[in-house]
Amino acid sequence: MGTTLVPYGGVIYALDDEWSAYASYSRMFKPQSLSMQAPEDAPTSIEPMTGRAYETGLKGELFGGAMNVSAALFHITRENQAVTDPAYPNPPFGYSGSCCFLAQDKITSKGIDLEASGEIAPGWQLLAGYTYNQVRNDTESTLHSTITPKHMLKLWSVYTLPGALSDWRVGGGMTATSPTYVSGKAYRFDAAGNAVDSHDYDFSQSGYALYDAMVEYDVDEHWTVALNGRNLFDRTYYASVGTSEYGNYYGEPRNFTLTLRGTFW
Repeated sequence: MGTTLVPYGGVIYALDDEWSAYASYSRMFKPQSLSMQAPEDAPTSIEPMTGRAYETGLKGELFGGAMNVSAALFHITRENQAVTDPAYPNPPFGYSGSCCFLAQDKITSKGIDLEASGEIAPGWQLLAGYTYNQVRNDTESTLHSTITPKHMLKLWSVYTLPGALSDWRVGGGMTATSPTYVSGKAYRFDAAGNAVDSHDYDFSQSGYALYDAMVEYDVDEHWTVALNGRNLFDRTYYASVGTSEYGNYYGEPRNFTLTLRGTFW
């Protein structure tokens, strides 16, 4: 086996006591020897996935380090990444999970990532983030996939009650995503495994928001009990969108978890 050099580099410049700027570059190399092409003749492995990633941004530590903020621009290209061949939804048994795959053309992912976290007031913690990510097939000059949402917003806040109630913490959060969709071609096979006919499919899911909440209580210096509620409004949604035959999975319905945690030194 040969040796492949995968370089990485970065630089950080302190603008002042609170702000710094940075830039980074890295190459990507991922062997795909277990991902086989369709076996019309002798099956062959997909070539290694290669790519480049560029990122630049600003980071800040504000209010004496109580609040951290960051803004990043990223640009990622990938070539030959293996994806499932839609012509073989039920691959030959002998190939199991190693078949059947196609090598993608050049795929570009670019966008911005914003995040803020820390204490915005005594006892009040906040985490907020926003990501814009557009994935494009450069060869076809079209959007490659929107299985990954183009827009994603996350908000979470925890507040420690004051005074005699300081053993209690309450919190809530939201995750919102933009619409997603997937399109392609599905095939119908006969008993011998030959394609009989096919049809196009186009699945979409509108944007949605999920809301969570928590209550936590310090029983003593060692024990903490917490109640977490997820998807409080019981939103029905797909956690992932695949094809007309597989890959479509519902997200978790409304649920609650009661946790007892002990810490000892």
